Amino acid sequence: LVLPSRFFDISVPQLSLLYKFMLPAFATLCAYACLFFMTKSRVWSAAGGIALILGSALVNTSDIINLLTWNEVYTQFLGYSRPINPQFSGIVFFVYFLSLFAALKYRTRTLFVVTGLISALAWYVYFYTATFILAMNFVVIVGYIVHALILKYGHMIPQSIARFLRRIFIQENPEDNDLFAVLGLLKNMVVATGISIIGAIPFMWATYRLMSSPYYEELA
Repeated sequence: LVLPSRFFDISVPQLSLLYKFMLPAFATLCAYACLFFMTKSRVWSAAGGIALILGSALVNTSDIINLLTWNEVYTQFLGYSRPINPQFSGIVFFVYFLSLFAALKYRTRTLFVVTGLISALAWYVYFYTATFILAMNFVVIVGYIVHALILKYGHMIPQSIARFLRRIFIQENPEDNDLFAVLGLLKNMVVATGISIIGAIPFMWATYRLMSSPYYEELA
């Protein structure tokens, strides 16, 4: 957070104030990009991006009451004004989803590798964001496994269940009816998840060393 102050003539309080305006705006643009990638609608993407940034406050009764009553004690109506999480973690989260959507649509190994690298980066930004992203990777993997099983053993599944599973896991793409193409996508997603897990190893080792240090007990 304070690293730019070592290279530029800006104090830490000024940098913190800059982050409060710049990072939520950038997170909103990232959310807009994710939604536009899915909907292709500028209006819905803009509305959705703003709603995602303000959503935690707009749906929380205590936040709305504090805003309406001008509660001076409460100073954080906008959650994305808080540094690290969700300012930095939110940006990583939205960029991950944008990369994942692009990888699933364009189906190139490079995009899957980029998705894996972003997943690995999340471990060094915020732990809970990284675990959610890792869980999402496994959800996609399970989806492709179910997809492959439907293509291979679909004739053995009751038609009503098969239609339901196809609507969930099979996209409208000619390649989705090719078992080998689906297995290729599954392999790329496993590679992306593997990159995330490998990236977590230094983080886990450093955390273990810190927690086993006598200084950690004194600080705790």
